[in-house]
Amino acid sequence: MDALDIAVTIAFALGGSLVGWAYFSLMRYSLIHLGKEKTGIMRFVGFAFLRMVLFGGGLLGAFLVSTWCFLAYVLGFIVARTITVSRARTVGDFPPPASESREHNG
Repeated sequence: MDALDIAVTIAFALGGSLVGWAYFSLMRYSLIHLGKEKTGIMRFVGFAFLRMVLFGGGLLGAFLVSTWCFLAYVLGFIVARTITVSRARTVGDFPPPASESREHNG
């Protein structure tokens, strides 16, 4: 693995992080506005399609380059997902996982 391969792998990790942030930010936005507007369901479906295209396009691109790029992309996506969802729970947009809610209520 030379320096160019390492740089491309790092770029895919950063790209996966960016796509993960965009994916879950769009999901958060569409879920918050789902019932508020008359066109909420169509906007939700449109954003769902956009999220699939973002994730799938990056995944396919990373897969075509190399296995390491694919793994870096997926890892970056998962890290961004973890951070975005935990921040949304902290703000109160989403409830805690079922295991945590049982501990607080039980």
